[in-house]
Amino acid sequence: SLSTFVRRGRCVYWRSSFCRAIWRKKQGIPVGMLNDRVTINQAQSQIGFIEFLVAPLACATVKLLPTLHPLWRNMCTNSEKWRDVWITQSKPDAEEIAKVERRIQRVADSLARPQATQSRRSVQTQ
Repeated sequence: SLSTFVRRGRCVYWRSSFCRAIWRKKQGIPVGMLNDRVTINQAQSQIGFIEFLVAPLACATVKLLPTLHPLWRNMCTNSEKWRDVWITQSKPDAEEIAKVERRIQRVADSLARPQATQSRRSVQTQ
C-alpha cells in the first residue's frame, strides 16, 4: 500500500542521511544538524519540516483546490502524532510541550486565517 511505501521510503532516507553523516565525520567535513544521528530528534525535525515546508505549500494548494482539505487535516493530525512521539521519547517539561503545542496550533490555524480575512473584506465592502 502507499502508506507502507512512504514508511519504507522515510526509513531509507533516514538511514542514508545518517550514512552520509558518518562518512562526513570520517572525512572531517561538518555534518548538518538534521543528519547527525547523535544530536537529531526525529520527531522535532518532522514537526519543523511540516511547519516550515509542508504547511505553506499545502495551505496554498488547499486554497486553490478546496476539495483537498482532507489532506490538510491529515497533515495536522500527522503533526500531532509526531508531537506525541516527541513527548514519549524526550520527556520534555510542560513549558517545552506548550511551545510545541502553540507551533502545531499555529500551523492548523494558518489555513483558516486568510479565509476569515477574505470574508471580513467582503462584508465590509457590502
